[in-house]
Amino acid sequence: SVRKQYWQFKQKHMDVVLCFQVGGFFELYEDDCEVGARLGMKVTRRTNMSSCGFPLSALPLWTSRLLGHGYKVAVIEQAETVAGGAKGIKPSQGVERRLTGIHTTGTLTDAMLLTD
Repeated sequence: SVRKQYWQFKQKHMDVVLCFQVGGFFELYEDDCEVGARLGMKVTRRTNMSSCGFPLSALPLWTSRLLGHGYKVAVIEQAETVAGGAKGIKPSQGVERRLTGIHTTGTLTDAMLLTD
């Protein structure tokens, strides 16, 4: 499940905000969601978990905002999609996700994320 995968990554990266890809969006959960809410993301409260998020295309914007407020940002991307050809995978089984980067103000080099 998404929840289980999230906590597997979060246990290893407690000091960062996880941007966790779910389909066409990146989502932030629990404490990370509270950070997103303080920066203007709309929160959805579910029975088990609060979340907020943004479209994939807004990753540079939100990474920049989070870094600008002193947070480290980890990006967890889907390595496959259910509809896109992960053969034999049912939606209930989930998809593989990978940590694709951890951004800090000290390691930032992507021109799209740099601000004046």
